[in-house]
Amino acid sequence: MIYSTGAINEFQNIFDTQIAHRMCYEDENNCESIGTKNNAISLSELLKINFNVNVEIKDEIHELMSNSPYLWKVRPISYKLNYYAGCDVFYLPKLYDLFCKKIETKKVQHIAIQDIFNECQKYLNYMEQMRII
Repeated sequence: MIYSTGAINEFQNIFDTQIAHRMCYEDENNCESIGTKNNAISLSELLKINFNVNVEIKDEIHELMSNSPYLWKVRPISYKLNYYAGCDVFYLPKLYDLFCKKIETKKVQHIAIQDIFNECQKYLNYMEQMRII
């Protein structure tokens, strides 16, 4: 939302856990990620796979989001949405550390991290062209 308002011109230091997962998994198994659609994996799936964590409210919030595309624009944000977002924020640094360690063990950390940043920038450029953000 901040990006679409013009408050900032470009993103820097973006780390996409979905792209990192794909890169780590494909490198480990020399194939595409199993169990993902179009190389997509949700944060919920990443939490289940890597930490055996199931945030129960996620299913409820996903249903609310599918029924109301503007759910996150309503203010004040509800307790459930705050809790949902808080769960994501809590685990993101743990996922970042996990993927960095996996990448580091392959001795290609600087290349892989840069690839992740490049993939994120391509995605943001595409979204901007499609006027999604």
